[in-house]
Amino acid sequence: MGVSGDMRLWIAAVKPPIYNSVLVPILLGSSAARFDGYAVDVIFSLKLAVAAILLLTWCNISNDVFDSMTGVDEDKKESYVKVTGSFWGCLIASKICLIVSMCMFWSFSSKLDDNRIITQLIASAVIAYLYQGPPFRLSYKGVGEILTFFAFGPVGTPVFYYFQAPRSQATSTLIICSILVGITTSMILFGSHFHQVDQDFKSGKMSPIVRLGTARGSQVLLASTVMCYLLVFTFSLLGVLPLSSTICTLVAVPLARSMLTLVMNHHSEPEKIRPLKMFVAKFHLAFHLCVCASLLLGR
Repeated sequence: MGVSGDMRLWIAAVKPPIYNSVLVPILLGSSAARFDGYAVDVIFSLKLAVAAILLLTWCNISNDVFDSMTGVDEDKKESYVKVTGSFWGCLIASKICLIVSMCMFWSFSSKLDDNRIITQLIASAVIAYLYQGPPFRLSYKGVGEILTFFAFGPVGTPVFYYFQAPRSQATSTLIICSILVGITTSMILFGSHFHQVDQDFKSGKMSPIVRLGTARGSQVLLASTVMCYLLVFTFSLLGVLPLSSTICTLVAVPLARSMLTLVMNHHSEPEKIRPLKMFVAKFHLAFHLCVCASLLLGR
């Protein structure tokens, strides 16, 4: 295999677009804090992003390590374990990422006198381990999306609000933003199952797509997308979100349309549906950037 082939496998293993799933909670949590009248430290947010990226890197590498133990990644050439050829190297690297990330978060939070920050960060990390780590492996029981919803949404997103506004109370704006982040992040994971439904079934991994089938799964993705827009519309009318949020999020409609067209037309074709996760990740980022913009403009 040439260098270009190796590079493509590394990029596929790293999955750069997926890292917006940890950047979005920082952006939205900070924007919600600004909307509620708190000052936002941009440099501090960049430091938080580094720690969050390391935490997600731990999740990604350790997930590949744990999947290699069950055989579910047998046909996944872009697994970290297969790309590096080292199970133990990947395991050690993932633990280093976790330790460095949590030390950074601990250092940041210790100066703010708000115990909720580190408590909820630890809770998010525990949820992440329950998702894939032995002996739990709850993702194999089809509840990975539920865990992801809480880890990135109601548990994870408020942390970055509290980093900017320590000892503050959770507002309605923060709560609805956290729910939106949880829904769209779960959609990314949901979209990752379509192309590997057969391998998941053989390995005993009862993902939602194994349980529902790809046709009904595509309808779930459609319903989730519609739900996001309905929530924004409803809570903008109630004054929880700025009225401009309804208009701003329309910018993400073309990406939503591309994502849904792909899944509706090719949900049962593994090779054609393989990029779906990246389509969902792009929608996730664009949608929440629009919400962030409305929060900042609405201040």
